[in-house]
Amino acid sequence: GEAERPRVFSAQAKQMSSNEDRHSASRAAAASLSDDDSLNNIIEKLSVLTVSTGNEAALQRAKEELIELKRLIAHEVRRNFRLENQVKDLDSKIHLLIRNRLAVQDISLNADERDRTAPSAALQRPRSLYQRVLSQLQGRPVLVARLAKAMQAQEIPRFVEITVFTMFSDQYSSREEHLLLSSLEILLQMEVDQCTDLGTFLRGNTCFTSLVQAYTRRGTGLQKMKDTLGPTLEEILSDRSLNLEINPNKVYQTMLNDIETETGEESPLPRNVTPEEAAENQDVQRIIRERIEKLRDVAAKLLFCIAKSTDGVPYGIRYLGKKLVEKIMVRFPDAPKIKVDSLVGALIILRYYNPAICTPDAHNIIQQKPSPTGRRNLILIAKVLQNLSNNVKFGEKEKFMIALNSFLEDHRSTLTEYLERLIDVEELSVHLSADKYLALAGLQDSTLSIGANDLYYLHTLLHKHRESVCKTEADEDFAQLLNDLADPPEQLSRADDFYVNLDLVEGSSAGGRKSSDIDDAMADDGESELEELEEVLSDILRQMPDGNYADLSLVAAIDLAKRRAVAEENYAFAERAKAATELIASLHRRGVLTEMDEEQGYRQLLRKIVERAAQAAALERHVERHIHTLENALLQIRDHHAYLTTKVTAYQEYLRNVKKQSFETRDKKKKKKEKKADKKGSDERKFSHSQLLELGVISESRVSPQVKKSVQFRFIHREAGVFDVVASFKGIKVVKMQVDFEDLLEKQHNNTLYIETEYVTLSVNMLVHMLNQYFIIDMQQAD
Repeated sequence: GEAERPRVFSAQAKQMSSNEDRHSASRAAAASLSDDDSLNNIIEKLSVLTVSTGNEAALQRAKEELIELKRLIAHEVRRNFRLENQVKDLDSKIHLLIRNRLAVQDISLNADERDRTAPSAALQRPRSLYQRVLSQLQGRPVLVARLAKAMQAQEIPRFVEITVFTMFSDQYSSREEHLLLSSLEILLQMEVDQCTDLGTFLRGNTCFTSLVQAYTRRGTGLQKMKDTLGPTLEEILSDRSLNLEINPNKVYQTMLNDIETETGEESPLPRNVTPEEAAENQDVQRIIRERIEKLRDVAAKLLFCIAKSTDGVPYGIRYLGKKLVEKIMVRFPDAPKIKVDSLVGALIILRYYNPAICTPDAHNIIQQKPSPTGRRNLILIAKVLQNLSNNVKFGEKEKFMIALNSFLEDHRSTLTEYLERLIDVEELSVHLSADKYLALAGLQDSTLSIGANDLYYLHTLLHKHRESVCKTEADEDFAQLLNDLADPPEQLSRADDFYVNLDLVEGSSAGGRKSSDIDDAMADDGESELEELEEVLSDILRQMPDGNYADLSLVAAIDLAKRRAVAEENYAFAERAKAATELIASLHRRGVLTEMDEEQGYRQLLRKIVERAAQAAALERHVERHIHTLENALLQIRDHHAYLTTKVTAYQEYLRNVKKQSFETRDKKKKKKEKKADKKGSDERKFSHSQLLELGVISESRVSPQVKKSVQFRFIHREAGVFDVVASFKGIKVVKMQVDFEDLLEKQHNNTLYIETEYVTLSVNMLVHMLNQYFIIDMQQAD
């Protein structure tokens, strides 16, 4: 099973890495071949470069497992990304239920748990075409950038998910990281080219900002964020008495709601007050003064936590910050430094740190779920840091925050100095330099595992935005590939979706091995024979018996080694040596090898053999390191998934308990044969028009006085938290509406005090109180 796979990888990695440290230095020295190297030197180099496992099949299996490990990581990261979003949605509902202990309908978070690893159908377009299209798309950052720039708002979320968590899912691959950051840099340039107002640049939700935010949610970014913010956020949230709310309206409304919900009587405080009127209340003023000082203290504490080290931000974000400054200064050479700094601040604080500060539980920074008050505290802290990073003072939009403007002045230099240090990073080509032998051989991992529906969706986007993507002569081949793909297939049902592995070697921009003179001279019918010779020579030169071959030609040395092998009864080697001399002779007859090759001692052929040995050794080291890194990453990602799953389970259990305690029907009471009126009390309640007026539920009535006496309202509890309200006149139904308790709480939270209907205006607060009294409290007392 997938859960067991890391141990398989671990065993393979340990087997392959046993001699890594011992051979690394000698391998580096052996990786090249000079014209002065004798045959003895060549034999020694090949011996050093021998793959430590001694088994190319084992290396191939390790590569295949590495590809599968990467697919698993991409799958798990995308699953966590979706689960985190669902947890945030669920959390926003739960905090409205805490006071009233109300239930919401179960929210299923397991829709994406189905295993889609095994193909259940063939692709609806030739696999080879998709491989070539994805090879060019992934390998040419400008194509990704152009496609991203063409995205419409409704297309952005899925495009971002496919791009960051599928096309460039391996955050530990220098090649993929290089390509993704290059794509983002080109897209950034496009955004800068279209910028006309630095004040609004990067403030909205564009495809670029969405890609950057998704980029920060990958494993390395989350771990760095946790190390930086974790201890301070834990300390802030551990203080259960801490309340930083300073919005006068919210403070005022909370007092009003508490009074009315608890007493069932209208508060003596006036209802519809202006912010200025709320701020004039002496209790509100006293509370706000105390909270402003606390808000300054905790905001400063978190700022210093962030600014003390640049290690809390991944290289990619820092690099984009550096490029942002460079490109803005070219586009706007006269731009004030403080404005340019604010753009970097927006990138780092708004896009990287603030989402984690507001929802640290969803980012796995803290383990416990913040209380509603704790969550609001974090949002207010984030507001302060955001305005500090934007270099914008609080004003008319949020007057209640104006008192924090002195904080912004006091701490601006701290943030500016931090940002300057943060973007002082090396260039992308230096930081992510690829191993030259991997680049030479085109050996970078190039298998992309992608769901069929994601592939078809990408096809749809390319088909739709083809003119935006293919703009120059250099894009003609790519445009032709899109033509060959024709119209995109329809999306499959969820049950029929499946994963497919695409080989992206051909046509990628990583660059393949340069052709040598031997390659150019090869006729098609001699190609396989030459490759066979290279393999045989590589094998026998590593196993040559001890001796001095310096003054011998290659053929003479092989012949001498063959005779020695026969004398030592090593007939297997003798047969391989004989095969080598026969292949050399055959290739001379075909014209693939020439007299000049022989005169030069087959130098180019030997150089090619040494280079390939070096490439194989480099690949081995690459696989070893990659397996270890990805293995640890997968464990961390799965730990995070287990944490999220546990959190969801706890939330759902809480909701189920509330539902059971608050809205279950009184079957037990029915069995006790109480009065008929009481037996159905928890399921249905009847109120006259005058009763609801007296309770304050009806705040305004447009029913004529003659009719009011004959109007009756029935509140029928159909399911947990959902009520049918039926208004009837002399027993004849006139109006029916549905009331959802969850909706009422959201209205109350948003300070929507009334519900307008055709005949009456209902008070939200008093309706909540009435339903609490007759459908919750009454039932709890009955139990």
